[in-house]
Amino acid sequence: GQKQATCELKRWFDSHGHPLPKSGDRWIITDGSGQEQCIIETTQVDLCSVREVDEAFAWDEGEGDRSLAFWKAAHDAYYKRQAERDGFVYSDEMTCVCERFKLIWPAQTSKQ
Repeated sequence: GQKQATCELKRWFDSHGHPLPKSGDRWIITDGSGQEQCIIETTQVDLCSVREVDEAFAWDEGEGDRSLAFWKAAHDAYYKRQAERDGFVYSDEMTCVCERFKLIWPAQTSKQ
């Protein structure tokens, strides 16, 4: 419920030969053992530099305290680890894929 967005460097899609997500795509999300946990549907995809990610997207991604400062610190650290592992130089000017989604299954129910 809290997490309604995700972000990855565009270079990840390019280097793995995967197409970019698009509105209407559906994804099965599994846990560490491969058990299905939910199905999500992509509602919006935006390309921008890491530096251009805004507060609204950071909030929608739903991690940490949901602030832009937390988002930037966590993602810079994550992308720097990717760069070290995969042999590229990370810059916050790199293009990222900002994907928003909604939960399809299990259906969210309001708590009463």
